[in-house]
Amino acid sequence: MPVTSSNFGELLEPVINGAYGLEYNRYPDEYKYIFDVKGSARAYEEMLSIAGFGQAPVKTEGSSISFVEPKQGFLGRLTHITYGQGFIVSREMYEDELFNQVKAMARHLGRSLRETTEVVSANILNNAFDSNFVGSDGLELCSTAHLLEKGGTMANEPSTPGDFTEETLRAALVDISNYVDGAGLKTQIRAIRLIVPPELDFQASRILESTLQPESANNAINPAKGRVPYVQNHYLTDPNAWFLVTDCPDSMCFYWRRKAQFGLDNDFDSENAKYKSTMRFSAGWYDFRGIYGNDGGGS
Repeated sequence: MPVTSSNFGELLEPVINGAYGLEYNRYPDEYKYIFDVKGSARAYEEMLSIAGFGQAPVKTEGSSISFVEPKQGFLGRLTHITYGQGFIVSREMYEDELFNQVKAMARHLGRSLRETTEVVSANILNNAFDSNFVGSDGLELCSTAHLLEKGGTMANEPSTPGDFTEETLRAALVDISNYVDGAGLKTQIRAIRLIVPPELDFQASRILESTLQPESANNAINPAKGRVPYVQNHYLTDPNAWFLVTDCPDSMCFYWRRKAQFGLDNDFDSENAKYKSTMRFSAGWYDFRGIYGNDGGGS
């Protein structure tokens, strides 16, 4: 249904002072703190995991060396999806409205697409503990039993979830330091960023920015101070869940197939103006080692 003088007639009245509801401040792009953002020229992007070689066995004098093979692992695919919407406005409405709200509606299309980008991206973490959303190994992003290519399993979440505290952060960092590759070799992956919902902002600040150990009267130093930077993500839906992003390559990936584009055209017969904005991207993960998650136990 187009925007016309009949359904938005108040915008034609000089007795009102203005209109509101379309223009607000916005947060900086938060999805960039979760994903490695790249461009794409394909309909989808794929990654294949490969397990190399384990520890070398002892070679006794005069014996033959052991020959081993690398192993092909899991194939992951991220398919780009198009998002977009638009609106129609009559020529009369465009000519007569007094407060530039038609132009504001056009700008609001951009705000709508930015919000969509954030929600779709944050949902990768919001669904991280849900077995209905699985990756190439058939498991959810955060699991205690991710499959290793040459046998065995590995966790990127604790066996018992817990609130965000100094101790649960320490345990998470230890778990990440023990990450191994598909052949069982240490990966040397490190946590580089903590992602928390707004509800955990104060707690994250206490733990990571206090000079002395928080919530203690012992005047001890705070070993967590400056350990990892943290950011809020305003699109996380669980107030208790928190995540550590690691420096694992080719893991958390966001691909722009086409960034937001704005277009307009006129309908010859009705003289209505049509405004639209579309974009195309994908967001997801290949290597589970890119995230360590704790759902907070739901408390």
